[in-house]
Amino acid sequence: MIPFPHFATKKTCLYILLLILVPSMFANAQPIDRARYVKENYQKQEHRIKMRDGVELHTVVYAPKDASQKYPILLNRTPYSCGPYGAEMPRSVGPSGYLERDGYIFVKQDVRGRWNSAGTFDNMR
Repeated sequence: MIPFPHFATKKTCLYILLLILVPSMFANAQPIDRARYVKENYQKQEHRIKMRDGVELHTVVYAPKDASQKYPILLNRTPYSCGPYGAEMPRSVGPSGYLERDGYIFVKQDVRGRWNSAGTFDNMR
C-alpha cells in the first residue's frame, strides 16, 4: 500500500478524487429545457367555471397534446395568479419536470375575488 503524504488524509484524497471525477461524468449531459418541452407537448385552454353560488372562477388547463389516452389531473387553486393569461405559455406547468414528462394534466385556478376570478376574496373562513 502506498503511504499517504503527511499533509493529506484518506478523506481529503477522496474529496479531491470526487472533485475531479464527478464533473467529467456529467460533461456530456444535456440540460432539459422545460420551457421548450412545455411548448412542444402541452396545449393551453382558459375557462370560466361557474360555482354553485353563480360565481365564475378563472381556470387554466394545461393538457398534453397527445389525446390518445387518459391522464391524471393535478388541480391547484391559488390567490397568487395562475398566469400568464392569454396565449402565452409559462416556462413550466407543473411542480416538477418529472410530472410534465409523465403526462399529467395541470389545472390552475384563481380563487374567488383574486386576479381574473369573480366574487369576494376571503382569506380565512
